[in-house]
Amino acid sequence: YFDSLSCVTYSFLNCIETIIKFKLDGNINKENKGWLDGKGFIKDKDVNCCDRYLSAMSGTTEKGNTMSNVANTANEIGILAEWRYPWDKDKVTTFKEYIKKPDDKFLFEESKEFCTKFDVFHEWVLANPEAMRLALKYSPLWVCGYAWEKLVNGVYQRTDKQANHCFINYSCDDEGRWLVYDHYDNDFKVLAEDYKFWGVKKIALI
Repeated sequence: YFDSLSCVTYSFLNCIETIIKFKLDGNINKENKGWLDGKGFIKDKDVNCCDRYLSAMSGTTEKGNTMSNVANTANEIGILAEWRYPWDKDKVTTFKEYIKKPDDKFLFEESKEFCTKFDVFHEWVLANPEAMRLALKYSPLWVCGYAWEKLVNGVYQRTDKQANHCFINYSCDDEGRWLVYDHYDNDFKVLAEDYKFWGVKKIALI
């Protein structure tokens, strides 16, 4: 296959999916829960949003995208369930095909319904341990950094190399190391306490 160059969108939607799953445990009204279920966002107690749709609609290029652009697009046009505009890897075999905006206007109208149910808020967080630990009390963190520097005893070390990847930071351990999920290889990673994050955003879905 090819690189979709959509790590910004994938990691953003990982945050949204995580927040929705948290809300499903009781912090969501019945109408919105029923809407999510009816639109196909929820399957077997899991939540899956459409990466390809948001990647295309936010204007991802061969150079990637920006965090603010993806989040602002989601708040403006909404989000679809994954099954509505999926990546069929047997048919979509190039980046140009992957990033093509759908011709079906109904998909756009359907994604806009998301905006009538939820507002997406995103806020920059200082990329230092104190601020990030505080922000983690409220949401998973959407972060960008260099992927990846040397691995020592299971921990990826700090580097000052320019950020080239977005991923999700969901916690930190007792030693202050950062626990992240990397969708690129579907792997949970541990980053050194002094790992350099180039950008950090807190996400809210209200």
